[in-house]
This record gives sequence, structure tokens and C-alpha cells, in this order.
Amino acid sequence: EGGPARRLAETAIARLDRGAPTKAYTDVSAAEGTALGLYLFAGNVLEQSAGEMRRASEAGFKVTERPYNLPLALAQLAVYLDPTLYDAQRLVGAIFNAYGNYADARRAFAKIPPSSPQYEQAQIELAGSLAAEDRIDDAIASLRAAIRRDPGADEARLTIAGLYADANRHEAAVKAADQAIARLPEAPPQDAWRYYVTRAASLIELDRFESAEADLKRAVEIAPDEPVALNYLGYSWAERGINLDEAFKLIEKAVALRPQSGAIIDSLGWAHFQRGDFEEAMPHLEKAAALEPGDPTVTEHLGDVYWRLGRTLEARFQCERALELDPSERQRAALQEKLKSGLAPRAATTPDKP
Repeated sequence: EGGPARRLAETAIARLDRGAPTKAYTDVSAAEGTALGLYLFAGNVLEQSAGEMRRASEAGFKVTERPYNLPLALAQLAVYLDPTLYDAQRLVGAIFNAYGNYADARRAFAKIPPSSPQYEQAQIELAGSLAAEDRIDDAIASLRAAIRRDPGADEARLTIAGLYADANRHEAAVKAADQAIARLPEAPPQDAWRYYVTRAASLIELDRFESAEADLKRAVEIAPDEPVALNYLGYSWAERGINLDEAFKLIEKAVALRPQSGAIIDSLGWAHFQRGDFEEAMPHLEKAAALEPGDPTVTEHLGDVYWRLGRTLEARFQCERALELDPSERQRAALQEKLKSGLAPRAATTPDKP
């Protein structure tokens, strides 16, 4: 719910540094000291609130309220007392973004100067606020302006690729990711897996699987214990019915690392499905759908296993639900075809061996 911009806002809050602020303190006035204390307290409250939301989500509850009012008030007071405490200013903007108050978020981010270590992330989150209003070109233009002011802003380059991908402009997304990847050092940091997965996602949409597969393998090579990279490569193989044994190993490792991820559990169920183990696939796909009720792909997969097991009414219900969850045009056409023609049950596709 909320689309790419909401996810960007929630990710920004999750990544906020809870430790010491980036501002250097020497001789601290009473106001600056109070501001610092308020900012640190706001971070602690926010972390506690985010933890409670995460645990509620993992327990199967749908989280609709975002309890950020107290940390927002604390951060605003910190900024009032010390306008140069840009960590607090960024926190204010991130919370406004999460609440959907995008104009207020942009006003907060715009107060952070290029000289601040918070500048690049603030510009990324400002772009997210524009994307939330379907102003993708404005968001990308603002990031390009930030890159001109700070040529080392490689996260901004990667964000441009992600924004193009969210807008289904995958050729442009690949070119933007190319530019970001070209700037990686010869021995890239472990979090560089994100660059390769981002490009791979658009390459897959462009039916350039061999290139995407190479990127996903590179992502796993860089970060062999990163569940998202492991899952993406494993799922891409399972989706095509290739390398299934290796796909299972990667996905099962990802599940062990992140056992409450609906997307990863869906991949495990889908790998069983692709191998024809429909009874084994069903509980995994049901759990994934409970964890990710707003994901059209997860919902479609659950419908598919119901089709294969001959549970037609449940299958049709899941297909209809998936159509309501903003699927891609390609996925929408496939769902409509299933509602029209269905999928054959198991006996028609995997006959018993003699």
C-alpha cells in the first residue's frame, strides 16, 4: 500500500542513523545540547515504534497507523533549537514523507545544504516525495541537479534507475544503473549488490535474461549472505524452471536468513510449484500471501496452486484479488486469461508415472 514512494519513505526511516549526529560538536551551547538530546531521544522513540510495527506485521496484523507523532515533535523542536542539526532536519522530512505530507517533507529536505553529510540522502528522499505525486520526471531532474552539485552522489544515480523502473521505463533504468555501476570500485563494498539487482530487475522486464542472470550472480558473489540477492537469483531460476536444485539452495538459505519475508517464502513455494510439488507448495504460498496481502504476484501464485489442485473457486478468488492489486499490464493480461480459461489441475499436467 502506498506504492514505491511510501516504500522509499519507510526505507529512509529504517536507515536513519540512530547514533551520533554527523554534525561536529566542540563548544556546545545550551540550546545545541538540548537539541542534540532531543534528536537522540527522537531516534530512540522512532526505533522502538518501528520495531513494534515490524513485530505486529510479522505476527500477521495489518499495520495501517504509523506512530511517528512523538519523534516528529521532538525532531522539530531540535531543529528549532539548532537549525544546523541537519540530522534532525532530515528526520523531520522522512517522517513527513511517511505520513504522505510531501510538500512539508520537501521544505524540510530543502533546508539541508550540499555541505552536509545528510545532503545526498535528503535529496533522494525529496525525490521520493515528488515520485509519490507521480512527478517522476521532476524527481529525476532534482536528483540530476543534486549529482551536479555533488558528483560523488552515487546513491542518487542508483535511485534514478529505481525511479525509471518504477515508471516501467526500463531501457532508461538500465542506462542509469550502468552509470552507477561504472563508478563502483574494482573491489566493490558489500552493499553494491543493490546496484546489480536493480539493473537485473529491469533487464528481466526487457527479456534480457542472460544479462540479468549475470548481474544476479555478481550480486550473490559480492554479498553471499544477503537474502534479497539470494532470493532474486533463486526465484529467477525457479520462474523459468531451470537450475531448480541450485535455486532451492539459494532460496532456502534466504528463508533461513529472513524467515518472515513473504516475498522469500513465496519464492520457496514457487520453486516447489515449478517442480510439480503442488501439495508442498501450497502451505508456503498461503503463508506468503498472509504476509504480503498487497502483492499481486504472491496472490497470483496462490491462485495458481489452487488451480493445479482443482480448487477452482479459491483460485478464481485469488485471481480476482490480484487484479485489484495494481499488477503490471503483462500480469493483468495473464490473470484475465486465467479467469477466462483457468489452469488445468495436476492430473492433467503431471500424470502418474506408470
